[in-house]
Amino acid sequence: MISVKLVKSSFSYYELLSLVFSVRHMAVEGDEATNIGEGIQRYDKTERNKMTTPFDSEPNLDGFNDRQSSIRANHPHQAVFGHTIINEGGITYDGAESLWTIPKWLSKSSPVRFDEKHRDTSEVAKKTPDTWKWLLNYPEFKSWRDWRAGSEDEEPRRLLCSGILGAGKTVLASIVIEDLRSKLRPSDSICLFMYFEFKDRQQYLLRNLYSSLLAQLVQRRSTFTEEAQKAFEAWKLTDMYPSMDEYLKILIAEIRTLSSVYIVIDALDECPNDIQNRTRSELLKSLRSFPSNTHILFTTRQHLDIKREVQEHGHIDVLAKPEDLQKYLHNRVADRDDLQLVFSKQRSQENIFSHIVERSKGMFLLAQLHIDFLLMMPPSEIEDGVRALPETPDDVYKRTLERISLLDPPKKALALRCLKWLVLVERPLKIQELLHAVSIKIGDSDIRDGISVTEENVTAVCAGIVVVDPGTRIVRLAHYTATSYLERTDILDLNPFHSEIAEICLTYLSFIKTRSTSQYDNEVQDRRKKYPFLNYAADYWGHHVSQSTRGQVRRKACEFLEDGVKLASALQAMSEPRFRMEKRVTGLHMAAYFNLSRLAKDMIEKKRRFALNAQTSNGETAVHWAAFYGHARVLGVLIEKGADLDTKDNSGRTALHKATMNDDHVSVKMMLESKRVDTQTEDVHGWTSLRWAASNGQETLVRMLLENNDKIDAQDKDGWTALRWAAHKGNDKIVELLIEKRASLQSTSKDGWTVLLWASREGKHKFISFLAKKGVPLDDVDCNGETALKEAIRYGHGKTVFALLEAKANVNLADTIKKTPLHVAVEVWKECGNKTIVWLLLESGADINAQTKHGYTPLHLAAMKGHNLVIWLLLQKGADPRLKDNAGQTALHLAVVEGHEEVVPSLLLWDARLVDIRNDESRTALHEAASSGNVKLVAALLHGRSRLESQDRQGCTALHRAVIQQHEDVVLFLISKHANVNLANRKKNTALHEAAISGNKVIIEALLRKGLADAALINSEGLTPWEVARQYGHDIQKF
Repeated sequence: MISVKLVKSSFSYYELLSLVFSVRHMAVEGDEATNIGEGIQRYDKTERNKMTTPFDSEPNLDGFNDRQSSIRANHPHQAVFGHTIINEGGITYDGAESLWTIPKWLSKSSPVRFDEKHRDTSEVAKKTPDTWKWLLNYPEFKSWRDWRAGSEDEEPRRLLCSGILGAGKTVLASIVIEDLRSKLRPSDSICLFMYFEFKDRQQYLLRNLYSSLLAQLVQRRSTFTEEAQKAFEAWKLTDMYPSMDEYLKILIAEIRTLSSVYIVIDALDECPNDIQNRTRSELLKSLRSFPSNTHILFTTRQHLDIKREVQEHGHIDVLAKPEDLQKYLHNRVADRDDLQLVFSKQRSQENIFSHIVERSKGMFLLAQLHIDFLLMMPPSEIEDGVRALPETPDDVYKRTLERISLLDPPKKALALRCLKWLVLVERPLKIQELLHAVSIKIGDSDIRDGISVTEENVTAVCAGIVVVDPGTRIVRLAHYTATSYLERTDILDLNPFHSEIAEICLTYLSFIKTRSTSQYDNEVQDRRKKYPFLNYAADYWGHHVSQSTRGQVRRKACEFLEDGVKLASALQAMSEPRFRMEKRVTGLHMAAYFNLSRLAKDMIEKKRRFALNAQTSNGETAVHWAAFYGHARVLGVLIEKGADLDTKDNSGRTALHKATMNDDHVSVKMMLESKRVDTQTEDVHGWTSLRWAASNGQETLVRMLLENNDKIDAQDKDGWTALRWAAHKGNDKIVELLIEKRASLQSTSKDGWTVLLWASREGKHKFISFLAKKGVPLDDVDCNGETALKEAIRYGHGKTVFALLEAKANVNLADTIKKTPLHVAVEVWKECGNKTIVWLLLESGADINAQTKHGYTPLHLAAMKGHNLVIWLLLQKGADPRLKDNAGQTALHLAVVEGHEEVVPSLLLWDARLVDIRNDESRTALHEAASSGNVKLVAALLHGRSRLESQDRQGCTALHRAVIQQHEDVVLFLISKHANVNLANRKKNTALHEAAISGNKVIIEALLRKGLADAALINSEGLTPWEVARQYGHDIQKF
């Protein structure tokens, strides 16, 4: 159902819903989408949250106009409008009829995707299906795979597979993954993986790695841990993704729910581990803390430091066996027509293969390069050439370049040009992109008659060092080691080539002369087909300009940025959706985006057509962009030239917010040192930079902000301070830091939250002592009347309870219903998981007979809950079992009512006279047992000398009560114990009268035949049991 409420705005409710739907289905864009967002913002939050539509489970319309920076940081190719993802192909909503789920959320949150690499590698493995089978039967591998931990304290099982360069370790990893997947039960086991590659090193942050593993783990699950649920709900509320520590905590919690988890990590040696980035060491350290049901396999080149860090339980040397290389060569030749043509003409193919295997020295890489090397030779020279094959990959590359140097000048120039491009490009190029890139000349005005260079030209002149993937059409060097070699050699002269690439990109961008800003119309689609290199040129021209050493390149870049038409067209061609959706972007914004500090300085000083504080349609200035992308050089120029640092974007965020959210220490420091930034500025959600930093665990930034007199106790719109956010996210160091900096320790919000209550709930016993020394009142209550001591008890934190008692917290402080800490401890004894807290409270002077508003003592609660051990402890410590609650009931009464059979003997053993104590209805425990129909309790009470003839206020005996409730077993048992069947209650009804009312044949016959009930007795109305039965419509003939 749709909840409708119209308010004064330029859009009606239904119009807004239809417009939102249009945005999500690629019908509107740009300013129109912005206007829709502004229209939605006119509704207050409660009304916006009521907008439940057929395509929204919990629409987060607060974020409609706000592309969250926290998401952009993780997704360079996505912008976000609330929960609407704007991808490269346009605006989508993850399926118009689907709901946001935890798997979908985590898949969006992870910027590192390993599945494509696994897919590609698995395809390679399938071409040689019989290779590496020996490893799957290797004793060390089987021991690792089948290992089961003896206890939860054991570390995960780790297997290290190390080998030389090119030994096929990555293919091996994919084979292991597929083998495990084929054997595991998806319901309780899973195989996760990571493939490290040198070219993607900048992406390998721990947060990204954890989120990637977590996304894989939950992909096909329908139930999730409390940790995952909480993080998901927090994201829906704030659009904030978890921190690194939170991702790790969720990942470990999810792993614990499975019987076994396998993690395969390929090329560990490519995971960064230098002075600036210690990802590998930190990753290995965290992996050792994973649950004991985790099995981890690493592949790596042979490094002593990695072996020391891994501390493996088993080790396998990875080296391709001769028979595996033979199979690879046969399959490689069979898979390619050109190779079949060449080798079919050789009289001794097997002899050639044997030479290749011998020269390859256990490396698939060398075998591949040898094949490609031989392919460049005339068929007549192959048999001789195979005897002189290079012995290392570098030797192969060297000979390849020697062959290229012997080509005629045009072919040689083309080959070297292609190699330079492939070494220096910022992302892999498709073959059509490369063909355009090498064909364009600086200063061209357009592609007139198409391009003359073909794919065949490129692969022929590059002598096997360049390959084109037949599926993706991506052109690349034969192996990443080729890139390393070419960077070291002088033959390419790479340094000046960035300038040439920059000019080629700017030339290519100048081909587009249109003011169209639509990314969906036919013109744009046709443009992309005609100019395949356009996307790369638009995305990376600035990067190459920043590497350029030529002044003329900067001049051309400045001219380009001054041309509004060219700039707008370039923005439309960029991959990042924010640029295609953005309006009013200036050249200064783009200089900030690409970190072109000299260019920015020139433009500002020469007073070009750029306003220093110009804002985009999203309200962002160049300072925002420089701060968000962490471009300190250009930020420094903007600060120096007097740019306004406090301008807010449409989300109310300043550049300081952006830098803080990205944990950019350098940019934050620069802005703070300028003394021109207001640290108190709040965004639309009431967040200051300090609250962002505290919430995200950014200790260094918190210190920096506090040193600049940030208001430490400022609240957001929900009344939360930086201290509360830091505590909520579990950032203990920041909590301690804020307290040291004199953050308020008293409640500042309506719900009465304090850091003391937080520490008690979370079991932070060290904080309790710390806070006590600070003079924090230990007995303050929140809005529900809860004290820190009660919270610690409720959550089962024994050490925290002890710390509070040591600090003199009031052990007998009662709440509004007079419930003391001891009452709470008894009540939650079984659930809280800590069995010692009751004893600890008693030893600390807790009033053992304190009564609540309803008269319950701790013993009453223990009896009601059936906590037999607690009952014994309370009785031993002096609890009075005869005390009654407000209804006159003892602990024995309550134990019977709740049916706790094991408790009754304990109480009676302590005090046998409890059986005779009556409640306000004058009922004994036997009355209650008979009324509840529990034969075992009736028997236990009679064994304790309870009197059968005891009558309650209505004159009923236990037999009366059992008959009235029609408990046939109890009636038969009481009769067998010689209960007086003819004893009448105040209405003169005997048990037979009561049985006649219900017409229960079994009970009537038992009373007559076994109890010898007198059927002639009359009640106060002068009726016999038979007359009562007839009065109630029962056929007495059947009795």
